[in-house]
Amino acid sequence: MQNYKPVLFLKKFLSNFPLVKHDDPYEKPPLSVETAPILFVENWNKDPESPAREIYSRLWQTYIRLTKQKITVVNASSQASPDSILPILQVNGERLVYKSGLFDHFLVHGYRNETITPWLDLLSESVEPAILYTMFLDQENTESVNKRWLYPTSWPLSYVLQSRKSLQIKQHLLDKMKSMNGEYLYAEAAEAFSLMAEKLGTSTYFLDVEEPSFMDIAIYAYGSILLELPLQNRQLQQSLQRHPNLVSLIHSVSDVAGFSRR
Repeated sequence: MQNYKPVLFLKKFLSNFPLVKHDDPYEKPPLSVETAPILFVENWNKDPESPAREIYSRLWQTYIRLTKQKITVVNASSQASPDSILPILQVNGERLVYKSGLFDHFLVHGYRNETITPWLDLLSESVEPAILYTMFLDQENTESVNKRWLYPTSWPLSYVLQSRKSLQIKQHLLDKMKSMNGEYLYAEAAEAFSLMAEKLGTSTYFLDVEEPSFMDIAIYAYGSILLELPLQNRQLQQSLQRHPNLVSLIHSVSDVAGFSRR
């Protein structure tokens, strides 16, 4: 079993180190928008033409762009957020809407209907665990993902952040999936991609509409991050790339949202 004592020691030692202690968890937004809605996202380079590098941050960032809502997007540190999870929406300079409440906040009552619910569940229950595993726990990928995607910071901060996130993801997968078998998770995701590709067929968007729906934005958020990840083990990427119609949908949403492709 891997020994995490050095990690725990470093975390304890660095808890009082200015580099990782945040009195104010968020960047200070412009004064003119202090009372306007602000969406705090994770792992974004602040370039308006680029999306965030975390699934749910990218999802809601894209939704806001496509629906043209007057919400300021600000990059923030998840370590210092109230519940250590981003994205968070700040409303009227005070009230916080946490990640779990964003769907009900943004979308009208009844939107989560029988047509869309099973597919959203398929993404969160079959695709998301596989993406998290390939990013944080697949030993062939962790080094390149951490250095080139998540933590381009200097040691020892990068080591502490990487180790803490890996432990969090491992516990999350154990709680949610009861499995740490990468091949099983990859197979589940591959099956999910096949089902979604079959449902999409020759349509441009998932619900056969002219503009991207929330379902298309969700597929884009998961799929685009997977396609962009700097992976050595590309098994999960290839299971998505086998379905050109899904890849085309992802690129279409990116273009409509006005994001530059990596």
